[in-house]
Amino acid sequence: DPMIGNSLVANAKTLTVASGAVLRLYTCTLIVNANLQVSGRVELLQSGSLLRVLGNVAWENGSSLYSPGSSTLECHGNWNFASGCIFMPSGGTVHLLSGRDTYIQDHSLSTRFHNLVINKQDGKTVSFLGSSTQDLKIVNCLTFQAGYLGSSSGRTIILEGQLVSTGGGCKLDSGTFRLTGAGTTLSASTGSWFQNLE
Repeated sequence: DPMIGNSLVANAKTLTVASGAVLRLYTCTLIVNANLQVSGRVELLQSGSLLRVLGNVAWENGSSLYSPGSSTLECHGNWNFASGCIFMPSGGTVHLLSGRDTYIQDHSLSTRFHNLVINKQDGKTVSFLGSSTQDLKIVNCLTFQAGYLGSSSGRTIILEGQLVSTGGGCKLDSGTFRLTGAGTTLSASTGSWFQNLE
């Protein structure tokens, strides 16, 4: 199984982690210049682990992520959870970046973001797709730095932690935004709206 560490910076055009394979990142940066497709397991093992994907990220049936600390996974394209994938990190942050509209699609019961950061330039939006068959869950912090989180899904976006906005916000035309954590706070910028807020 491939391992990358020792503060290296590695590049790949595209990357496929096949079923049964494990990709381990230690204190390093791995840049995927197009798409990442995962059918195996990705392990981001240290706080210096950075996986930067300039295209789309697809978590296929049987794939999983292990991220126990404060690692970072960046996605500049679309994000897809297929049925049967397991994405339930106990730490780390996913950053959704770039200056174009993108989407999140969720078809798996076993998915949740630990920390999710929206940083879309030029007022662009990350949309929770209406074709999603499962709710979108964030267990710690949802942070807006720029751009918006939208939704065309009738399903629920569940936030168990804090919502923090230094720019951008929510433009949710469909579904429900639910705050479930004890002491959860909501700090949305001017221009945000919710179809249903619980």
